[in-house]
Amino acid sequence: MPKCLCVAFALLLACDGSSTKKPFSESCPVFSPCGGNLVGSWTIKSMCTDFSKDTSLSCEGLTVSSSLQPSGTLTFASDGSYVSQGSVSGSMSTTYPASCMTNLGVSCSSLNSANNPAKGFSISCGDSTTGDCVCNETLVNKPTSEQGTYAVSGPALSLVVNGKAQDPSQYCVAGDTLTLQSLASSGATATLVGTRQ
Repeated sequence: MPKCLCVAFALLLACDGSSTKKPFSESCPVFSPCGGNLVGSWTIKSMCTDFSKDTSLSCEGLTVSSSLQPSGTLTFASDGSYVSQGSVSGSMSTTYPASCMTNLGVSCSSLNSANNPAKGFSISCGDSTTGDCVCNETLVNKPTSEQGTYAVSGPALSLVVNGKAQDPSQYCVAGDTLTLQSLASSGATATLVGTRQ
């Protein structure tokens, strides 16, 4: 999980291009891993996350409105290597109830420490008239790339980058659609959907 709460939400909350207002515990659509032929290049179309089983964060009443869009490609070669290139852009607004900030033991202004325009992430947090903490965040389209190796066993997908195993994943290829879900150690999941090029 990223170091700051706001960074975590910015990178992992629903990125389907729509604008939504949701509770902290909203789930992604049901995913059924099925395996299949992963070899080829895939265009990233959408991504969403589910924090409902995340054991690392606790914030009753947190809400988020977002309009984020992922883009990029995933390429899995027949020799067991893979390359990912992509970015996420858009904006979101996160409201932390005053009780949540008290329980977390942090001030609203301290969340501004996550501000990092040089890396494409801007954030501005302040207290509202009701005492809640409101953070307005913007992600600029900053492309990133990653190379590594992969292995499949049925619907299970294992990724290794620079000798380090990544979060375990499962996948399903149905026709020309790839659905891939990663499970973080905290219990949060991220689900990505792509189409074959």
